[in-house]
Formats: sequence, structure tokens, C-alpha cells
Amino acid sequence: MNSSGTTDVVAEGLVAIRAMAMDELAWLACRALFNTSCTVPNWNGWVSKMSMEQSTTASIVGYMNPIFHSATDYATVQQCLLTSIQATRLLEQTYTIVTFDLAMAKIAYNILWQ
Repeated sequence: MNSSGTTDVVAEGLVAIRAMAMDELAWLACRALFNTSCTVPNWNGWVSKMSMEQSTTASIVGYMNPIFHSATDYATVQQCLLTSIQATRLLEQTYTIVTFDLAMAKIAYNILWQ
């Protein structure tokens, strides 16, 4: 280990990666060999069931109203970005997550980089 402790961090990372690989192999084996009655969950369900931390609170997912304008119009993309930022502030969240298709993403990046 050096003075910054990086050797310990790397070793811990490798242990975590090996553990994840074993989880993936176990899931693959169970899905391939023992899933004739569809009792082995998909990957999301597997991770949820194998997790030591069990969440007791339900997530709340919300969706914005659709905007019925051209998706390749700069004003439409800019309005989507502004509306998302306003919602983030209103909900006192730290990050704004926006999902666009490629055509809208190119315009959004162009707006953000100006």
C-alpha cells in the first residue's frame, strides 16, 4: 500500500467485481437450468431479491405532460429542458434526469453548450 491507500481501494474494488461476477454467473445458471416454470426472476428482480438492503419505501415516479410540438424544434427541446429543471427545483432534488432520443439529444447538447 502506498501513502494514499490506493492499493486497498484497488483490492476492495477487485473483490467487489468478483462478487458481482459470481452473482451474474449464479443468475445465468439458474435462468438457464432451473427456469422451466419461470420462477427465476429477470435480472432486476434477481438483484432486488439478492440485495441485503431491502427498501421499505415505495418509489414515486412521475411523468411530464406530453408536448405536442415538433421534437426537432429548438424551442421545444429548450422548453423540455427548462420544464425539467423547474420540476427538479420544485421537488428539491439534486439532479435533473432527462431522456431524449438521438435527434433531440443532439439539439439539447447544442443548447447546453452554447
